[in-house]
Order: sequence, then C-alpha cells, then structure tokens
Amino acid sequence: MLISDLKKPCTECEGSGYIAGLDEWGTIQINLRQSCHVCSGRGYNLTELGQDLWKLYKPMVQNLISEALQNKSE
Repeated sequence: MLISDLKKPCTECEGSGYIAGLDEWGTIQINLRQSCHVCSGRGYNLTELGQDLWKLYKPMVQNLISEALQNKSE
C-alpha cells in the first residue's frame, strides 16, 4: 500500500491548500490567500480507503493523545 492509495491531491487548489483571490478596497486591490474550501487547507483529500482506515484508527489515536496528556499533567 502506498500513501497515494490513501490520499489524493485536491483538484480545487491543485494541492496547495490555498485559493488566491482579489478583494477591492476602494481603489486598492488586495491579493488574498484563502484556505481551500474543498480540502480545508490541507491540500489533499482522503480516498475511500483512507477514510475507512482513519475511521478505524481515529479512536486509538485519540486514546493515545489522552493518555499522553494525562501523563504530562501528573
């Protein structure tokens, strides 16, 4: 299994995570970098296989993070 089996570049922002835009403020145009609304600024989207694996591993990762935070506070 390759990483490309789990995620694919976002087609909206072409993998950059940002969409350029212009905003007019009076007579001045400002170049805005906005997070991509399709990939939420990550630059990639999970494939179906990637989504299935994330659903499987997410609870375990959350438990590990919780344990680490508890150990740190003790």
